[in-house]
Amino acid sequence: MFETFDQSLVGSYPVTIKTLISVPTDYTKTSFVEYEAAQTFMIYVEPCKVDTIDANIVMPDMHYTIGEPDLFEQYDFIQIPFC
Repeated sequence: MFETFDQSLVGSYPVTIKTLISVPTDYTKTSFVEYEAAQTFMIYVEPCKVDTIDANIVMPDMHYTIGEPDLFEQYDFIQIPFC
């Protein structure tokens, strides 16, 4: 199972692995027989679901005037698991 944050990728996908080998039919290796095998299986991609979101830095109370041009602050959150 794989997880993604891109909802367009969620779904199931068939994957086929094919092998082809040539085996000599005699010790002189002048003629060969080819053998082929294939195995198909499904890969499932599910949406990533965040269990918790914790603040990386806890900010104190903020007081500001709406539209104040000098107001700049960055908030960082930690997602578990990170999606």
